[in-house]
Amino acid sequence: MGYKNNVLKPKLLRQLLTVSLLLSSSSAFASEASINGAFTKTAVDAPVVCDLAQNTVCYPNILGRVDRINVDNAHVWQNPIMRQELLQQLQAVADSDLLPGMHKRIKHLETLAELPNSQEYDLFAQDTFLIYLNFVHQILRQPQLLFNPKSIMLPPLTYVNVASYFPITEQKLIQLRPTNNFLDSMRVIQLLEQLPPHALSMTAFSSVIRLNQTIPFGHDLVQVLYDLGDLTASEEQALLSETNLTNSGVINTAIKHFQARNGLDDDGIIGPQTARVLTRSYRELARVIALNLQRSRLNKLDETKPHLQVNVPDYQLRIFENNHVIFDSKVIVGRPSRPTNLFSSKINTMVVNPSWNVPETIKRKDILPKLQHDPAYLKEHNFHVLKSWRDRTLIPAESIDWATVDPATFPYEFQQGPGPHNSLGTVKFLMPNGYSIFLHDTPVRQLFDRHQRDLSSGCVRVQKAAELANFIIEYQASKKMPTFDVMLSSDKEDTFPLHHRLNVDFVYLTAWLDETGHLQMRPDIYHYDVSNKTEPNIKFISMKNYR
Repeated sequence: MGYKNNVLKPKLLRQLLTVSLLLSSSSAFASEASINGAFTKTAVDAPVVCDLAQNTVCYPNILGRVDRINVDNAHVWQNPIMRQELLQQLQAVADSDLLPGMHKRIKHLETLAELPNSQEYDLFAQDTFLIYLNFVHQILRQPQLLFNPKSIMLPPLTYVNVASYFPITEQKLIQLRPTNNFLDSMRVIQLLEQLPPHALSMTAFSSVIRLNQTIPFGHDLVQVLYDLGDLTASEEQALLSETNLTNSGVINTAIKHFQARNGLDDDGIIGPQTARVLTRSYRELARVIALNLQRSRLNKLDETKPHLQVNVPDYQLRIFENNHVIFDSKVIVGRPSRPTNLFSSKINTMVVNPSWNVPETIKRKDILPKLQHDPAYLKEHNFHVLKSWRDRTLIPAESIDWATVDPATFPYEFQQGPGPHNSLGTVKFLMPNGYSIFLHDTPVRQLFDRHQRDLSSGCVRVQKAAELANFIIEYQASKKMPTFDVMLSSDKEDTFPLHHRLNVDFVYLTAWLDETGHLQMRPDIYHYDVSNKTEPNIKFISMKNYR
């Protein structure tokens, strides 16, 4: 599976969109009145983006400038290929529900396409294209908008790189696609939106449906599994001809296939979690796919150098090179109460046989409560008490009355020494960031057998940590650097600065098409796919770049 992306890198796209052309009025360009006169309704050049649901232009003052630059390509939107490409990209925005009114604006474009006056269509399409550029620019400037998907209010378009986009060409327009799986993703979205609503609801799953048990509303379940591609047409017809359906045979296989595609435990049992995913509306599935299409703009998987990506809700780490996966591993990510931050950085240091400096949150919420009940926990797990992180004087544990300690005011710090009980395992991988997030090994290997692995306090535990260490060592291409086994054999903490640093992105993708064209979806563990009543903590979705 891969999140392939051949569009412009976000940094380059931001540069293309932000080369300034101040929107001062000039007699050298067509007047606003002449532009407005081409429409049956009066256009309004609003101080912010106009109501997209209205059949008016939003940027009449810019359109005059575009008209002058685009003089040799004035009727570009009469080209059927260009027209279809623009409508597809606009539809992806509309389907995400991020930009209110876009559906109505597309509808008006379709209405204008039936009229004999092509000037109206050209002008309205050009204006809508500017709105689209503004939208792309806004989400690249503020990517956190994609992780609390309320309606986006676009700012005034005060800068636009006319020189880069006009005359507009098919190649330039295609470069604005969010992903190179764009057309296939849009076909899936369109299919879901055209399907009649299914009849399956949570009332059909009042109890867990295990192997060989009767499935209430079984025909409704068969319809959903067929619509979503987990049953073939012949299998669907055969099952619909049966009066009593049980969780066995073909339908059980289809349930397992559905579970695997949705990141669930593929045991074939319909429990509460599987039932909730099965009963989601097709319209909601389409919206989430469209939302993730916009998130894919933040991916940088076409880099020629190896590039590490952690997709948090997929619980997977992958290294990409030229869009191909060359390394992968299961991971454990932050629990919802302590999410893993979304940001970009690069691994610049590897620490073998690491000590663990216990973070403040874990100290207060985990370590101190355990010590209040069992003071021997400190010695059993090789913890030391330090005066502070600046003054690492050891404080004798027996000098502290653990039963009376107040976690909120405890003045000392904890450090766990290297060894078999160390929470970081045998190796950790450090990267610049403002959140104390890093990748590391773990001695608790059995947790990787779970399907839902949002279990940590924010840092990411890597199942194949030793293999990742070997990959990074080979990537250094240095004869002086010892092997990982030699590093481990010292049993002492050793720090290795890296000459060749590995780019890292922590991303949040809950829907995509895999290499076989099947829809993959993952649980929205942090509730970033829905508009929350309370704003998510901005520090977890800052999307800052520490490279």
